[in-house]
Order: sequence, then structure tokens, then C-alpha cells
Amino acid sequence: MKEEFPSNLAIKGNKPIHKLEVVIVKEDGRKIWTEVSATPLSLPNKIYAIVTNDITERKQAGESLRIEKENFRNSLDDSPLGVRIVTAEGNTIYANKTVLNIYGYDSLEELQKISLKNRYTPESYTEAKKRKQQRKRVI
Repeated sequence: MKEEFPSNLAIKGNKPIHKLEVVIVKEDGRKIWTEVSATPLSLPNKIYAIVTNDITERKQAGESLRIEKENFRNSLDDSPLGVRIVTAEGNTIYANKTVLNIYGYDSLEELQKISLKNRYTPESYTEAKKRKQQRKRVI
């Protein structure tokens, strides 16, 4: 049994649908992503305005971006070098496993709870404050 097209379901249910994403198979066998909206114009007569957009390129771009982001994140997570990403104010928003191991923490949250001053020697803390000032000048 062939699956019913979403706009037909909307018409049968007498209700609008908005931006429903559906994969359809074209006559040549290719599968494409579509976005369907159906709005009733006259319910007693079951007249609907139905708009279908091909969103295949957008879905493919989104999937490519997701894969690239995952690869980048895996590269950072698995790097033998310590990688820490901080805001201009010096707040840590990311630290890979290597950084956590260097400091002896099990999670980013645990690292974030300890103040910068308590993680460094007095000399290192002075250097960290200088780097923080340099970041502020760049912004």
C-alpha cells in the first residue's frame, strides 16, 4: 500500500499543516526532501492552498555541517595537546580530555568551579591575567 501524501492527510483531517518535512520518491526513483504546508481556504468545499518546497540541498548542507562539526569536535576531544577555549573574560567554555588530565579534573564542570587563581601558581596567575588583558584588547 502506498503511503498517503501529507497534504492529502491534512485535507482529510480538515486541518492546516505547517512546514512538514517529508521525503518523497520521484518517478525516476530519486528521493528528495520536501517541506509541505497546507492551509484551508474554504473548509466546506475542502479547498486548500498547498505549498511544497524542495529542501534537499538544505538538508544535505545541514548533514554536511553536522558531520564537519562532529569531526572537528572529535579532533579536539582526542588531541594529545591540551585545548581550552575561553571567553574574552577568561571563562572556560571548552576543555578537552588532555586539559582535564593536566589539571586532574574529571569534567568541564569541575574545572569551571575552581577559580583561575586557585589553578595557577602566583607567577602563572600573573601571566594568565596578562593574557586576559590581551584578549580584551583584540575584541
